[in-house]
Amino acid sequence: MHMYKKWLLVGFGALALACGGGGLSGGSTQAQAMCEYMVVENGTECASIAVGSTATIGDFQVQVLSAENWTGQDSLPAIKNMDERAAVKTAGGNLIAVHLQVTNTAPVKSKADFVARLIDGGGNRAFAGPYNGDIYRTEKGLATPFGDAYGPGESRHAAVVYAVGAQDVPGSLIQLFRKEKMPDPQDPRGRIKSFVVQQFVLDLGGVTTP
Repeated sequence: MHMYKKWLLVGFGALALACGGGGLSGGSTQAQAMCEYMVVENGTECASIAVGSTATIGDFQVQVLSAENWTGQDSLPAIKNMDERAAVKTAGGNLIAVHLQVTNTAPVKSKADFVARLIDGGGNRAFAGPYNGDIYRTEKGLATPFGDAYGPGESRHAAVVYAVGAQDVPGSLIQLFRKEKMPDPQDPRGRIKSFVVQQFVLDLGGVTTP
């Protein structure tokens, strides 16, 4: 293993464990395999989480409640982002809406500082559609997991929407991770760089079609 990866694995792995990063602890075979890949890629511990179980990341608890296929929009005036229009067209209009329960465990107001990235069954990083997300959340009466700060103990039923072709829906997973800025050990001048300090892989369970 490259010495840089070794340093990260030992140094940041200990930090992640201290912060509740954990190790391979559940989830599907695919989720555990993705965790193993992420440990090498980012140099920190990873926990795979079964659907319905909770990941504690920073000040937040995150739980996948469900996931469903949803037909999105791919044209103006509703979708003002050109990349989103292209991604939805490439996916044949199909999106996965992932429902999350997100809870602030801190005694103070906090903004969610994690990233929720979907990797589809074909191994592609799915596009998270902000405009389609707003449409879906308005239609369903749900919140966005990001944006406004959460009050102490506040919990939100939130959703994120990703463009995924129907053929790549099976096997889709959520990569959940959080970064912190710290000195780069490979930089002689010790310049600051962002490193992943906590990461999880969340199973979606069966993606339903309404």
